[in-house]
Amino acid sequence: MVDHEPVNLFYLNLDRFRLLNDARGHEIGDQILIAVARRISGLCGAHDMVSRVGGDEFGILRVQAAEQAEEFSSRLLAALSDSYSINGGDVSITASVGVVRVEPGVDPATLIRNADIALNRAKDGGRDQVCYHTPSMTAAREQRFQLEQSLREAVRCNLFRLAYQPIIAVESGAIAGYEALLRWNDRIRGEVSPSDFIPIAEATGLIVSLGRSALEWACFEAASWSTQRTVAVNLSPAQFQSDNIVEIVRDVLARSGLRPERLELEVTEGMLLENTGPVLQTMEELQRTGVALTLDDFGAGHAGLSYLKRFPFKKMKIDGSFVRNLGSDRESDAIVEAILLLGKRLNMRVVAEGVETEAQLEQLRRMDCPYVQGYLTGRPMPPEQARVLQLD
Repeated sequence: MVDHEPVNLFYLNLDRFRLLNDARGHEIGDQILIAVARRISGLCGAHDMVSRVGGDEFGILRVQAAEQAEEFSSRLLAALSDSYSINGGDVSITASVGVVRVEPGVDPATLIRNADIALNRAKDGGRDQVCYHTPSMTAAREQRFQLEQSLREAVRCNLFRLAYQPIIAVESGAIAGYEALLRWNDRIRGEVSPSDFIPIAEATGLIVSLGRSALEWACFEAASWSTQRTVAVNLSPAQFQSDNIVEIVRDVLARSGLRPERLELEVTEGMLLENTGPVLQTMEELQRTGVALTLDDFGAGHAGLSYLKRFPFKKMKIDGSFVRNLGSDRESDAIVEAILLLGKRLNMRVVAEGVETEAQLEQLRRMDCPYVQGYLTGRPMPPEQARVLQLD
């Protein structure tokens, strides 16, 4: 069959099934699995092979051309997303599906691995989706795995460093402070972009120890400066939600001798959307230590304006995507002006990130933006260079 007719493997997994099990109990979960299996079987023909692979994962081998596979996938998602009547109540759940073409000579282990790669891509895309495997996905998975292994070694061997990007007061042109940015120069890849390694560090939990090291390096470095300029350090959600982040900050400040008011901790909007109560409590405890809290990338996420009132922020940073289009996009101009006015009314300092051209800087100056940060006004620099600038 595989050698002569097009065959596809559909590999599906129920979305957030563990949450359903925890909320309703395993008995309800088992009934859902039985109902799902019946719905899948009802869509399949006599020549199809259906199997429960394990847990809440199912596999379907089906003979059909590519366009038929797309139609079947749509019917599969629609059928599984219909509510289930269990013990007199309705339960809703969705599924994600990875699809791979069965090619001659491909061993079962590789076939399942490729289907699983496509399934994970569907889940990463937002769940309740179908993703069709391509060779590039396997290559990307392998590259990510190799990068993760190198990242673990780099964390273990302490191969990271900090670069310091100046934050400039627009009116005077003076340096108001610095943001400490993690940098990694891999012995094979060279300089690795933070956009490549930070997401992996967050997904693996390595960001907790890496972030703690960054906080410590930044505080000890800033304490050695001859000026009273501030240093800003990014906190990841994993760090912020750890039980001892307040104690860690207090300990680092005490050992480094850095005055608390010179340390700024930057958090993103996404951190505010989950576990609001504990996050607010942690922020208030951090504020009591004397450090300042900054809302980073403001405007890029989904947090509402109410968060600016509820959480004790002293500063917010305008996301660079708005700054990039200044002068050429009326909506971006209006958003930046609105954020600046909001910051003024709330007595919050505002920094425009990603300033790369003189035209952007001039537009921000006309808008009365107090602070800017970007390659135009100062690239990230090694600590030795930042230290020399303290003498100016």
